[in-house]
This record gives sequence, C-alpha cells and structure tokens, in this order.
Amino acid sequence: MRVGFLDITVPTFDPAANPAQREFVEGLRELGYTLGREIVVEYKSARGDVRVVAAARGRVGEFKTGSARDGSRAARRSQPSR
Repeated sequence: MRVGFLDITVPTFDPAANPAQREFVEGLRELGYTLGREIVVEYKSARGDVRVVAAARGRVGEFKTGSARDGSRAARRSQPSR
C-alpha cells in the first residue's frame, strides 16, 4: 500500500529524526507492516507555503496511494473527529 503525506513545514520523511514520524512507523510495525515492503510512503512538503497545501488538497485524488494524509495542524483541526 502507498500512503501519501503532505506536511506544511517538515521537508523530509525521516523517522529517525522526527518523533511523530517514528511513532507512525512503529505503529505500522506493531500492526505487522514493514515500511518499504508492505507500506511505501509518498511524502511531499509545502516548505511553509500554505498555498501549496491548499492546491494539493484539491488534488488528493491524484495521489497514487491507498491513503493520503495532510500533516498541517490547521488541517488536523478542521478534520471531523471519529
């Protein structure tokens, strides 16, 4: 499965240096998934440009992934709780 991430500020997907990304990878591992084998992360960074995030939200369906996630705090606040 491919998982898409769009983050507004973090320039790379580096679980060794980023605690939140590390927790994501560890959670996958606990569920029996191995990053790079069953799960491939497609990571894009807006590098602080909110216009990039807004434009990308309109193109989420273009991600060749099974799931897409917007890593911005504003997006997380605006998503409905489950």
